[in-house]
Amino acid sequence: VPSGLFIPSMAIGAIAGRIVGIAVEQLAYYHHDWFLFREWCEVGADCITPGLYAMVGAAACLGGVTRMTVSLVVIVFELTGGLEYIVPLMAAVMTSKWVGDAFGREGIYEAHIRLNGYPFLDAKEEFTHTTLAREVMRPRRNDTPLAVLTQDDMTLAELQNIISETGYNGFPVIVSKESQRLVGFALRRDITIAI
Repeated sequence: VPSGLFIPSMAIGAIAGRIVGIAVEQLAYYHHDWFLFREWCEVGADCITPGLYAMVGAAACLGGVTRMTVSLVVIVFELTGGLEYIVPLMAAVMTSKWVGDAFGREGIYEAHIRLNGYPFLDAKEEFTHTTLAREVMRPRRNDTPLAVLTQDDMTLAELQNIISETGYNGFPVIVSKESQRLVGFALRRDITIAI
């Protein structure tokens, strides 16, 4: 059954968490005199809740896959309504994010965007401007040269001239006329609103 990434990640984490919870429950039942269980668990008492381990495991697995942190803790809190479990949820989600980041900085959604070749500017990366404007936009043979905006030294009169003399809907922004390094793109609508 196709169910995306969200539900299977939570299910796998919940299964793994419940297995750990049952194992700890059995340890507490048979070895109640260990120093871990001596102060909490009385003989025959139910002091370990495997469901809590399942909930924390689901949040940890989903946090490792998607690299969500605060929003994921809030989602799981809203699902369960258990305010007393916020601290274990936070610890599990942050630990899973750190472990995931040790293997790679991107989550599953960023990886799919990159694999499909969609344009995506990731805030975690630094970009160096090495592209020239003529490599991105080229005028036709009989057209005038590119109408470009420079990054720092354009006057308001020059901007108004470019707007009135051309019919383009957008203009590449370059560092200077000499270097022609592309640093952005400005829409005609945004320029007219700013003027």
